[in-house]
Amino acid sequence: VPPPQHELLRYTVDLDADPSSRFMHVWDNFIENRGLAPFRDTYRAWQLWLRSDFPDLFSTPERTAATQMAWLEALRKAHPAAAAELSALSQTLQRHAVIEEP
Repeated sequence: VPPPQHELLRYTVDLDADPSSRFMHVWDNFIENRGLAPFRDTYRAWQLWLRSDFPDLFSTPERTAATQMAWLEALRKAHPAAAAELSALSQTLQRHAVIEEP
């Protein structure tokens, strides 16, 4: 079965804007048009791969949480704008997940 075809979504992003908000309109619009499934499917696949290829870091919820926290702290120190974008994306996904719940 071929993968679904989607209309290409185009956005304008001000890269000089605050990293915690510059992509907000993109994520909100994408989720409104495509839902959360593309994010869920991608993250689920990444988790399976990480558990399989890096069991020392991701084989248990505790190891996964510790690895995620260490990675996020390193990202905050080395690339604070990227960490701000990641945090904003996480908040956006959580906000939409609550909206989608019955």
